[in-house]
Amino acid sequence: MKNLLLAYFFLACPFLAFADPHDCMTKEEAETLAKKILNQYIMDYCDCCDSVNPEANSLTTSAKLLLVTSAQIVPCSYDETRYAVKISYTFVGAFDVEKGKLKGENLAKIASTPLHIFENVSLNYHFYWSAGKVDRLYGLLQKSQEYGGCEGLDRFPNAKEADDKKYKAYISKK
Repeated sequence: MKNLLLAYFFLACPFLAFADPHDCMTKEEAETLAKKILNQYIMDYCDCCDSVNPEANSLTTSAKLLLVTSAQIVPCSYDETRYAVKISYTFVGAFDVEKGKLKGENLAKIASTPLHIFENVSLNYHFYWSAGKVDRLYGLLQKSQEYGGCEGLDRFPNAKEADDKKYKAYISKK
């Protein structure tokens, strides 16, 4: 019974931060990743959380658009031989996603509850946009992607959906 209750807790609360093997890496990988994401837009989206619990509140499983304003190398919380990249960011918007497809409505405008955003970037739950394509941060390190087959994310929001001047300038260059 105790195991059943624990399993239910983990499935019902996908927005809680637990040890993630995809947020710790070698020091060289962490340094490279920190340099590549600094002053870039990334999407924070736990697609596997959304797949496991599709009935969850869309604000807890939404894709959050962030502008990374600082990226700091920190020790991994569960493995002192590895490192993580802790970010500070400007929040741009939150977008509902259904089966990997980003919907256009910016949920941040209607949010009355705080949104969960991962403080340390995760190679499998943070996405970047390059050459018109969305990819997990694994791609920035040219590593094989170990994400368990979840849907991913099909696109970043357009300028109208994000409604942010800096973001509009950013995507006009892409």
